[in-house]
Amino acid sequence: MSRNVHPVTALKDAQEFGRRVAAARSYAGMKRPAFAKVMGRSVPTITRWEDGAKGSIGASIEQRRQLAQRIVEVTGCPPEWFDLSEPEPGEVDRLRDEMDEMKTELLEEIERVRAAQASAQRSPKPAEEDPRSHDN
Repeated sequence: MSRNVHPVTALKDAQEFGRRVAAARSYAGMKRPAFAKVMGRSVPTITRWEDGAKGSIGASIEQRRQLAQRIVEVTGCPPEWFDLSEPEPGEVDRLRDEMDEMKTELLEEIERVRAAQASAQRSPKPAEEDPRSHDN
């Protein structure tokens, strides 16, 4: 794959997904009619996928993930092209905990800023001195 786009982006972006479908088909040395046949789809559908036509691939990431899995099985392309790897055990929980911690820190910082702003609004401003009042 020549493009340096994160695989998850390929599942979100129809045009990038289409480029990867075309690359996988090419990787397998298949022409569209043969690819369409093994995928159980029509040639126009394959063309729409590869062109990145909106709505042609599936509305949800899960639908695209399932389609990508089938393409990997049919073409033998590396699964990394579509980010089909499963997270390491505990990775999701670790990331969730990390996000919760960051959220707590952010909320605490927001409260500190609000308190400082409120304190600044309540504090009387020092009176400005009249420069004429100084005896030099």
